[in-house]
Amino acid sequence: MSKINQIQNKIRELSGDVFQKVADTYLHVKGYSNINPLGSVIGADKVRKGTPDSLCTLPNGKYAFFEYTTQQSNLYKKIIEDLEKCFDEGKTGIAVDLIDEVVYCHTSSLSADEEKGIRKLCQDKGVNINIFGIGPLSFDLYQKYPGIARDLLGIEVDTGQVITIEDFVSTYNKNAVATPLDTQFHFREEEVNTIVTALETTDLVVISGRSGVGKSRIAIECCHKFKQIHSDYEIRCIFNRGVSIFEDLAVHFSDSKPFLIFVDDANRLNQLEYVLQWIHKQEFGRKIKIIATVRDYAIEKIQNIARQYGGGYELEINPLNDEQISNLIEEEFEIKNGHYLERISEIAKGNPRLAIMAAKVAKRENNLQSIRDVTMIYEEYYESIKRDIDALDDVNIKKAAGIVSFFRTIDFSNNDQMTSIEEAFSIPKYEFWEAVKKLHDIEVFDMYENEAVRVSDQVLATYLFYLTFFKESIIDFSVLLNNFFPKRKQLIIDAINPVLNSLNSKDIMEKMSSHVKNALAIAKEKGDGETTIELYSVFWFIDRTSTLLFVRDSVNGLEPEGFDYKDFHIKKDNNIPKPSLLSILSAFISSEKEMFKMANELLLSLFDKRSSLASYVYTILTETFGFDLDSHLFEYEHQHIVIDVLWNKIQTNKNDALIKLFVKIADNYLKTKFESTDYHGKSVRFRNFELYNSDALNQLRTKIWNYIFELYKNKELRSEVLEMIYSYSSSRLDVCTTEIIQNDYIVLFPFVVNSFDKDSYLECSILQEYLDLLKDHKIEFDIKMQEKFKNETYTLSELLFGEPEELDGEEFDYSKITEMRNKRIREHFREYAPVDYLNFISHCTEIITSGFFKNREEYRFYEGLFEVFRALMDRDSELGLKVFNEYLNLKDPLSINPITFMVIFNSKVGDYTSLLSIIQNSQLESKNKWLFGYLFHLPDDFIKEEIVDLLLILYKEASLEHMPYQTDYLLKFTAINKKLITTVTAILLERTKVNKQFAGALEMMFNPHTDISKNLDVLFKDEVHLLKQAYFSTLENSHHHFDYDGSNLSKILKMDSKFILELVKRYEALQHNRYHDQNDYSCVWLHEECDEIMEEVVLSIFEHEKTRYSYREPLLDSIFLRNRKENVLVIERQDCFLRKMIQKFNSNIEIMRMVFHVASHFSASRRLSLLQEFLFYNKEHSHFRKLSLEESTQSWSGSEVPLLQQRIAYLESVLGLLNSVDLLEHKHGIEGFIKYLLNKIEQEKKREFLDD
Repeated sequence: MSKINQIQNKIRELSGDVFQKVADTYLHVKGYSNINPLGSVIGADKVRKGTPDSLCTLPNGKYAFFEYTTQQSNLYKKIIEDLEKCFDEGKTGIAVDLIDEVVYCHTSSLSADEEKGIRKLCQDKGVNINIFGIGPLSFDLYQKYPGIARDLLGIEVDTGQVITIEDFVSTYNKNAVATPLDTQFHFREEEVNTIVTALETTDLVVISGRSGVGKSRIAIECCHKFKQIHSDYEIRCIFNRGVSIFEDLAVHFSDSKPFLIFVDDANRLNQLEYVLQWIHKQEFGRKIKIIATVRDYAIEKIQNIARQYGGGYELEINPLNDEQISNLIEEEFEIKNGHYLERISEIAKGNPRLAIMAAKVAKRENNLQSIRDVTMIYEEYYESIKRDIDALDDVNIKKAAGIVSFFRTIDFSNNDQMTSIEEAFSIPKYEFWEAVKKLHDIEVFDMYENEAVRVSDQVLATYLFYLTFFKESIIDFSVLLNNFFPKRKQLIIDAINPVLNSLNSKDIMEKMSSHVKNALAIAKEKGDGETTIELYSVFWFIDRTSTLLFVRDSVNGLEPEGFDYKDFHIKKDNNIPKPSLLSILSAFISSEKEMFKMANELLLSLFDKRSSLASYVYTILTETFGFDLDSHLFEYEHQHIVIDVLWNKIQTNKNDALIKLFVKIADNYLKTKFESTDYHGKSVRFRNFELYNSDALNQLRTKIWNYIFELYKNKELRSEVLEMIYSYSSSRLDVCTTEIIQNDYIVLFPFVVNSFDKDSYLECSILQEYLDLLKDHKIEFDIKMQEKFKNETYTLSELLFGEPEELDGEEFDYSKITEMRNKRIREHFREYAPVDYLNFISHCTEIITSGFFKNREEYRFYEGLFEVFRALMDRDSELGLKVFNEYLNLKDPLSINPITFMVIFNSKVGDYTSLLSIIQNSQLESKNKWLFGYLFHLPDDFIKEEIVDLLLILYKEASLEHMPYQTDYLLKFTAINKKLITTVTAILLERTKVNKQFAGALEMMFNPHTDISKNLDVLFKDEVHLLKQAYFSTLENSHHHFDYDGSNLSKILKMDSKFILELVKRYEALQHNRYHDQNDYSCVWLHEECDEIMEEVVLSIFEHEKTRYSYREPLLDSIFLRNRKENVLVIERQDCFLRKMIQKFNSNIEIMRMVFHVASHFSASRRLSLLQEFLFYNKEHSHFRKLSLEESTQSWSGSEVPLLQQRIAYLESVLGLLNSVDLLEHKHGIEGFIKYLLNKIEQEKKREFLDD
């Protein structure tokens, strides 16, 4: 019997009261809302007399009347009588003109004339009539509303897997683990627009992502938006119930209506391929589109199925980040407190439903502590999963849940991992895997190809671990300690940390306690110090007193180390050894006040014994024990303890290292802005924050300042204190909170103005820097102090490199500022006498030796200094030479660079001989450097033979550091000595025999922007051998990228086409220097004799390889591959040359190996062309196997799969060259390698699944 007949027979059997309920339900789903069943008794299958049977109010304000009958005989008469009653205002209480429509449902049939008569009656009354008899009713229940047939008639028309979107949302929301689908939509608008746009051009959109990222919610939103645009489309959802969907498709999608179908979790729908096949046919004018969601691990399976039917559009969805979770909670619950939002994000880990649950608790309790222990939230959230696991009633399944949550990922093919599971947990391998598969079936775990399993939800893993190891104690925690500690300790740490952070930590620690203590007792008994410190490092919190006793005893047992404080430097170093006493003590940041204080004391005791650990100790005290976003909530308690313990230690043990440590920590603690670093799985979050000003902070900073002032009294410590105060004053980015700076001012300002020495340039400079800080923050102070601490040296420093007063807050470009400063300098020095200049040099010496100078702009200082001398030479050149002479007699106290300084004398000195005499008569250690400076700027008119002789002597005798780096200045001397350039080159090459670094003085000759480089062919026309030696010497010893563009190589090749062969022979000597690796060699291919040259190069390298491992093959690669401008002619000539080599040497497999090694770096098309050329001449399989068909080393970022697929595509194109009988062996080998790569792809996909 067909389903239609079943439905019709069942309807005919209905009593009037039941039929009325069926009809009311049917009309409701057809769009008549708010039906008032006047003739039906609520909650019972009874009727009561009345007219009409039911009614509803329509949007236009009028009424729709509903009449029902199960009468079989005299139906026409019955309907007419019922309609007349409906039009009787006395019976209904409603005027006829207020009746818009009458709907009549019956269980029999009417003739055409009878239906015409009924319509005539209603038409005369101005009322619409809709008649639903047994036929329309049964077909609608079969095709459109099978739920009514199932629920009210007891007939299973379909399997209930095709439902409306409303029913889908309702059913989905019953799953306790799923995020409700009827919440406000957030954050994914861009993704929705992308998907809806894609549906315009494709019939299938696949949304992939991990469990819980919101795929279903996005799909629902897309359905709604698509419906708004395409109102003719019906929306249906496929809800997988694990049975055949054949009848559902036939029932729901047989007519020609357009449908948008949402398939949730398509990877779990067994008949997905059939669904796509059905839809792909698009028969009977059907227009059907699909949105499917799929777990990320199964995306390929869906892709393979979809590909057969035209593919579709794919979009991957990532989890919500912490910021989005915070925004969601802020909008939905109006929670704005950052601490609440951060904790909720931490609990949720990207899961919006968990975030909502935690937010409800926080909102209700209005207490941050209420969401510290979220055990109840987890219990409620995972109630259905626990119920499903319990229902399986199998202890192995519970064990498997705990084991997978511990490992997070398990590879069944990994024998070592499976053996360790068998041995540790006493569960046979195959029983364990069967249990895992059952957990996968109930969607607890993700599984890849029945070979690998993972917990994709970190929160679920935390709950399952807690459930298995602590709440229900299915597996004893000692199993983990006995089998996986310390070798796999990170697994244990990663498992217990989130449990302790989120759940009932006190109860959990109590359950762990006996196991940890027992493990410690065993380790100590065995004398296993390594395991003992590992246990204390991980489980320090189990018995904190015992842990501190262990540290104390360990420190007491250390012998003090001999340590040289001369080179004692403290800097941040986050690479703190683990496990170590340091790492154990650093963990006590999470302990109570007294324990934390003792940890600090022990840390300093350790520092006493091991001062070499200073950087680690500093990092712990400033980073781990330093300020964080929440410090103010605890009144900066930790930082108070750090400072108090450290200062008390100094009082009892005044060693230099401890004091240096204190000053360094004070420098850090006196900042007002800090950066926090949070680690969330594989991601790191950096946040900047300013300290919250409070009485507790003010007390802390006042305490630190007073301790610093105490140290200042000690002259030996003064420099370090001054450096710290300068650091505070100048660190505008780190010291930036006005309120805090104002509070510091109360103690700091009186100290500096009363203690600093106004005769000290250094202390004046630091105080002025501090006053600038106050001015920047508009903090008022005694302005007289600004003038009081401006001694003569400081005033001169302002003149040389300070900002001109004329700026007055205005902004000018650098040239304008320089102009203003130079004007001030000239005005100031206008009346200076020789003695004044000597005083000036003395002041400048104080500036650069003060230690403060290094923090100023050195360039601006020397720029100002040179302007002083320029002004002097402009005013009185004779006096200028006298001052210059006096300066040199002081032995260059300001370490001036002569190359930049000597230009001052240009056109200002009439007699350059006297200037030369001043330099030659000086007792300078750097006399040669000044002589080079003199010659560098010597005007052409003053160059004579004796000057050239001096230049050559300097190049023969001067040290390398005294020689100028630039070389173009030498060209002016060629007017006297035409071979000057080659002579200097020869001198320097001779000196490289003693010290190779002299080659550095030749570098600028080969700089393509210099005049010498541009004229190498002319300058070395007669001495090409010298040029080649210089090139090689510079290439071998340069510490910069040399001849990067190959322009010099090109010039030399034009002078000697065989030069590249010499380069090959000398290549081994170049291996220590990597600056030439990327040089462009395309010029070789642009040479007219490139084929002849390159054949000699290849054969030269080949001959060398015969006897030893070659260092020259990289050069061959470079000659072919370094074509930076991608010159097409170069590529054409390379391919032409290689084809000639193949034609000439195809039977010499060693030469062919070299050729194809080079070609392996080419594009696929070039490689194929050369391979085809080779196969034409040589079909020997043993030779073919030795060729490099692709690069020997390849790199990739992210997944290796695309690269492997690319390699397979190339090898498949190689197969196209092997379609002949004499190449069958070749073909077989390539096919085997393709299979290997395909298998590697599967392995890589599994690895990615496990690593994700």
